[in-house]
Amino acid sequence: MKKTFFLFLCLAFAGSSSAQRVDQQVMGESPREVYQIDKGWKFYRGHLDQPKPKGHHWVYKSVKAGAGRGPAAFQYDDGGWRTVDLPHDYVVEGTFTQNPELVSHGFLDRPEGWYRRKFRLPAEARGKTIWLYFDGVFGQSQVWVNGQELRKSDNGYIGFRVDISDVAHYGDRPNVISVKCDPGEAQGWWYEGGGIYRHVWLTIADPVHVAPYGVYISADKKKGGKWQASIETAIENESESDARVKVVNTILDKKGKPVAVTTRDVDAKSGETTKIQQFLAIPENRVEPWDLNSPNLYGIRTELFVDGKKVDSHGDHFGFRTLEFNPQKGFFLNGKPVKFKGVCMHQDHAGVGVALPDAIHSFRITRLKQFGVNAYRCSHNPPAPEILDACDRQGMLVLNENRFFNSGEDYLRQLDEQVRRDRNHPSVMMWSTFNEEDWQGDERGVKLVKRMKRIIDAGDHFARRPVTGAMSAGFSKDGAFAPLDVLGINYSLGVHDHVHKNLYPNKLIYSSESVSHSASRGEWQDKKHVYNNYDNHWVGWGDSLRKTWKFVDTREWDAGTFVWTGFDYRGEPTPVNAWPVISSYFGIVDTCGFAKDSFYLMQALWTDKPMAHVFPHWNLGKDMIGKKVKVGTYTNGDEAELFLNGKTLGKKPVDKYMQLYWDDVEYQPGELKMVAYKKGRKHAEAKVVTTGEPVALGLEVKFDNWQRKSARTGVSDALPVTVFAVDSKGRRVPTASNKVSFAVKGGKVLGVGNGDPLCHEPDIATERSLYNGLASAIVAPGDEEGVLEITASSPGLKPYSLKLSIRKGNGFIQYPTIDGSIVLTDWRISEITDKPQNPNRPIADGDMNTWQPIAVGSGPQPQWDQKQGWATYRALFDMPNGNNWELVLEGVKGNAQVFVNGQEVAKKDNPASGTVKAPVKAPAGSKVTVSVQMKSSEAKAGLTGTAKLVQKK
Repeated sequence: MKKTFFLFLCLAFAGSSSAQRVDQQVMGESPREVYQIDKGWKFYRGHLDQPKPKGHHWVYKSVKAGAGRGPAAFQYDDGGWRTVDLPHDYVVEGTFTQNPELVSHGFLDRPEGWYRRKFRLPAEARGKTIWLYFDGVFGQSQVWVNGQELRKSDNGYIGFRVDISDVAHYGDRPNVISVKCDPGEAQGWWYEGGGIYRHVWLTIADPVHVAPYGVYISADKKKGGKWQASIETAIENESESDARVKVVNTILDKKGKPVAVTTRDVDAKSGETTKIQQFLAIPENRVEPWDLNSPNLYGIRTELFVDGKKVDSHGDHFGFRTLEFNPQKGFFLNGKPVKFKGVCMHQDHAGVGVALPDAIHSFRITRLKQFGVNAYRCSHNPPAPEILDACDRQGMLVLNENRFFNSGEDYLRQLDEQVRRDRNHPSVMMWSTFNEEDWQGDERGVKLVKRMKRIIDAGDHFARRPVTGAMSAGFSKDGAFAPLDVLGINYSLGVHDHVHKNLYPNKLIYSSESVSHSASRGEWQDKKHVYNNYDNHWVGWGDSLRKTWKFVDTREWDAGTFVWTGFDYRGEPTPVNAWPVISSYFGIVDTCGFAKDSFYLMQALWTDKPMAHVFPHWNLGKDMIGKKVKVGTYTNGDEAELFLNGKTLGKKPVDKYMQLYWDDVEYQPGELKMVAYKKGRKHAEAKVVTTGEPVALGLEVKFDNWQRKSARTGVSDALPVTVFAVDSKGRRVPTASNKVSFAVKGGKVLGVGNGDPLCHEPDIATERSLYNGLASAIVAPGDEEGVLEITASSPGLKPYSLKLSIRKGNGFIQYPTIDGSIVLTDWRISEITDKPQNPNRPIADGDMNTWQPIAVGSGPQPQWDQKQGWATYRALFDMPNGNNWELVLEGVKGNAQVFVNGQEVAKKDNPASGTVKAPVKAPAGSKVTVSVQMKSSEAKAGLTGTAKLVQKK
């Protein structure tokens, strides 16, 4: 009996799938505090030493808690570093270099990089559970907080949590995050960037709280139409005692009104994570399903109560829908057949590398939908959370792919993180475990898939989405196909029928990767490293867009295809794979999102809205007059008529799949027009005209029917601004190549691009040459409401200014930065004596007993509670660069004398709490010793406030 793989589910995290990203409206009032911590990071590009300790004392110290060295140290001087905001890709800032070692990554160097960020936590946060969440850091990364190394990650595509509860400082004493990233070792064979290229989050929660990724919701549609929602809630209890917790889960409609509520009491043991399951029956008439054209989203609010008090509230989005994978009939969404009109996608974009603002992620999904895409393959790694958010909101199915085909302990943990992070998205329909692996055809591949599948099924245990893989060879019953639920085949169209009929007739088959055709936007003639747009260039293992779609569309059982690729991407410059090519040619649109002619071919193949497209442009030059030109006409009509300067060149039938080309059109300047017909009636039309020379520039934030007329603050907004040149009649000049400069008021240019795989102009700049008439600037608004004004200028052309309003966005709160002072933390205190001490006496090497390490900046030292009298404080630091440094000791309670390198520099004769300031002069990089002799006859004394170095202006 032939099996149909059925899958019913509902999903969440439309606001974002990160554990830190909660929908604030759905969450409602909550004790939980969630902040974005993207602003004000200090950054250094390049290698920095973490000096090895010399001498027994320093070796002894180096292996203690909080002993980070060099840039990882708490009081490291980062004053000379530049300030950046996240997301940030520093590799894209580099210079293109003809180095064959860099070919796969776009000929850009990938050095190490360091980030540091200072922040304070309020005293009220003491006793809370506090964690950071990094959505993505590329590549090998290490994280220190207050000098303590807390996390290492070797996967640049999946986020990670850093619990800082045990090492956090409170009150005036700051906290310092240090992050080292080394992108030099490849994790993929495409441009991967480098740095903290996704968001960072700070969460402050009650010790009893919903765990990260702790709310999992799925819905089965039962016979008779009723939905059953299954909800699993994971509760972390990090308090000192067991707790009786009331868990309330409420499903909300898009207006915020309750649809259903379930409550359950549970005993949460101290130090453990407790999971509970709740089930809700929802009438069919209360549900609007999530669909490609109607992506309806619902909210799930999870509230925790202890002793009648709300201790946590968490809010996410989800959607109801059903999936069916039928081996004979194909894929069904909500009971209706859907053929995958998919594309494979890498994550970089012109001007910003892999550090895409949220709005650009959303724009890219919009752009794909404009040429008919309904399915997105995350090639070949877990996507940014914002990609899944955009797919949820806009109605796009997702093939969610793993990066490493590896069953090692660390890799399985990363896979589990990915599944738990993304399992609630309604857009995610399948999990992919591998792509074109050498072991895919033997028993090793079988074992790996089985092990990984167990992790996926455990994490997605309600929904049980099918597990798939992208096979490129080894098509047999002995390979990785055997344990997969759904079979993905890369290219190799000729084996689809064999696999379906002879190997696995009971498993659904689809084309997981196809085509790989090459085209340079706007080009109609082949040149060196330049490819025309007639859909006639593809790799040896690929095929044309038209033939590929005809193959899968004419087989009912074949679920569809994922074209390689939707956008051009940096690196992997196939088919050239050599200098000077810095990006691929495979995209339906270029790296900026500008349409190639294949964009309209896909509209003809994949969309129903009447359309017509004729190409090439009609500025072919005087040398072409009277010569034959190949003209392409694309339409979803059934006939096309071509007109040159008003004279018909004939009407011809249009093949539904192969479309229509005219090989013998004689070029004459003027107007070339195409009229498409369907069933004998006019369907659509398009034209190209011969223009004059460029005389002026134009700007717009518009791609077909998508347009932005305003920008928003606080929501990671950015605008893909298009610049173009026009002639004296206002017509766009498709061959213009002028260099354009951008000036912005009320915001800033993040980067620029033009989609030319041969262009070596820098992306992080405020100028760019037009490529075949177009260039792009990614412009971000400022933090204040007002007007965003963008001006484009070029020598000899009339400039153009575009104004847009900046409105307040409803985004997450940015956690505040603090001043650039250097806080001194490595203090020790002597024994308290009845008589004055020699404040400059040496400390014996390795003496950790007579002189005790202490915390300065968190209130009085406890030694004063035991005895009063005289004591000496001692600190050692490296003198920072620059001049006019001042030592500032806040909250000095007691009489005090301050010495720097043995010289008295300040004195305080008042026992009351106060601030002491003193100049510090020493060569940069030299060791500086601060000694403070203090006298107090009271308890609760000492250095109670922050000790820091401040550079006076």
